[in-house]
Amino acid sequence: MKYNLNNKGVATVEASLIMPIFIFSMLAIYHMAQAKLAENVIYDAGVETAEYLAEIAYLNKDSIYGARLVFHKYVDDEDLLTEYIKGGVQGVDFLGTTGIDSEGYYELRMNYEVVLSLPFVPELSSDKTVSIRCRAYVGDDVGENESGVNDRYVFVTENREVYHESRLCTYLELSISTTSAQEAKSNGLLPCEYCGDGTGEMVIVTNYGEKYHYSLSCSGLKRTIFRVKFSEVEGIGGCTRCTN
Repeated sequence: MKYNLNNKGVATVEASLIMPIFIFSMLAIYHMAQAKLAENVIYDAGVETAEYLAEIAYLNKDSIYGARLVFHKYVDDEDLLTEYIKGGVQGVDFLGTTGIDSEGYYELRMNYEVVLSLPFVPELSSDKTVSIRCRAYVGDDVGENESGVNDRYVFVTENREVYHESRLCTYLELSISTTSAQEAKSNGLLPCEYCGDGTGEMVIVTNYGEKYHYSLSCSGLKRTIFRVKFSEVEGIGGCTRCTN
């Protein structure tokens, strides 16, 4: 006995079942990555806010009010926060910010709610709390160095290529955005030596960087700024934007 099985249309049925799942998965991954990027924007703005308020700690008595005033100035992408943070920029509160503690540190605490809206599923949300501590500057007299020259404070990054007179210099601000790998390469950017071997169509770039990245947690995306005495950086050039 012979059986004549007609399998025509099976592939179409399978595709019709799999494609919605695939599209939903891609959308979920995209929105989760964007939400993580929004968290990174908040953290970067928080670091800038904490360091700025730590420098004027001797003037600022109301820590929470001061943080609210300064924070929004350092947010690089307000639209991203509007989409993925409940309440947007205004949805970040600073309850728990203590100001200067007994050890001489300024502590900034940020509380916010991440919200994900995906098709066919209830809204997903997660409460986040981030604490950032910076040593407070309370007006210590810098004095003069051994050469008798006033040893003022300047700012440098980890690589110490140049020094900056102002903590607010735009060259010290690290603005992060996403773009396609193809566009990044066409703009002359090179793969990061730490995470540049990743895969995917979308990559992460910075405003003044020369590399593109596949991972938000890449150490190449983190910028640490140090306040040091000018005598410690003699011999390197000053920033063309904030020094004379």
